[in-house]
Amino acid sequence: MISAGLTWWQAFLCVIIGYSLVGPILVLNARPGAVFGLIFPSVNRTTFGIFGSLWPVFNRMSYYQKVADKADYQEPVWHVFGGVSKRG
Repeated sequence: MISAGLTWWQAFLCVIIGYSLVGPILVLNARPGAVFGLIFPSVNRTTFGIFGSLWPVFNRMSYYQKVADKADYQEPVWHVFGGVSKRG
């Protein structure tokens, strides 16, 4: 943000405002898992419906695959969804 022309205190204010807006939403999204032990895909089904919940799940899977590629780890993330792992 500083490279876009903001001063340090304007950038800091933008970060504080952004965190204060997004933080409570993230806490509310994590509450069902923490309190009731519900997994992420189950919470998504209640929010987005059966077929709409596939978008966040695949989005998360592609993110973790990119992280694994950056770490030079070649095993695909399919084993998370019940696929066969190379490790056995």
